[in-house]
Order: sequence, then structure tokens, then C-alpha cells
Amino acid sequence: MSDDKAVNPLRVALQHIEEQLDDRVDALNDAGPSSEESTADLIHLEETLSSAQDKAKKLVTLRLKLDEEEANPAAETVRHEEHEAHDDAPPAAPGETRRSPETPS
Repeated sequence: MSDDKAVNPLRVALQHIEEQLDDRVDALNDAGPSSEESTADLIHLEETLSSAQDKAKKLVTLRLKLDEEEANPAAETVRHEEHEAHDDAPPAAPGETRRSPETPS
């Protein structure tokens, strides 16, 4: 990637979530045997495990999105343009759905 290209916000988010997951895994590695942990420590461990699971799921989603973008950059441009078109369109009336400009009525 050249320096004049904009940084992909998905890559920034990916790096941030990777760091968060690493922090949680490190915290889990610092835990002692469960038989020696207090109930409060076990509750904290449970919360850390849940948070680590959530971060791992987010990483998978972001990596899949990035893989898709890299495999088909033209499709991402189309999706971005469609999103902008929807942003400019007036809100749909109750019971109606907004259609993209390419969708026939």
C-alpha cells in the first residue's frame, strides 16, 4: 500500500480489536488454578472470557470483510456509492422500503 492512499478504517478497527483481544488473553493467562481463585476472581474471569469471545467474533467478521474487499475492490466501491445514494434519498414512508436507484419500481 502506498503512503498516499487513505488508511482503511476497517484495518484500524481490526488492529484496535486485536490489541483488546490480546489484553484479555494476557489477563486470562495471569489467572491461577480455579480451585485457588476467589468467587470474585472467578466472576471476573467469566467476564473476561465473555469479552474475549466477543472480540474474537468481531475479529472474524472484520477479517472476512477485509478479505472480501481485497478480493473484490470494485464491489466495495459500488456498495459505498449505493450507501451514499441511500443517505441522499428521502426517508421511506411508513410501510414502504427504500429502493436503490438501480432497482426498478
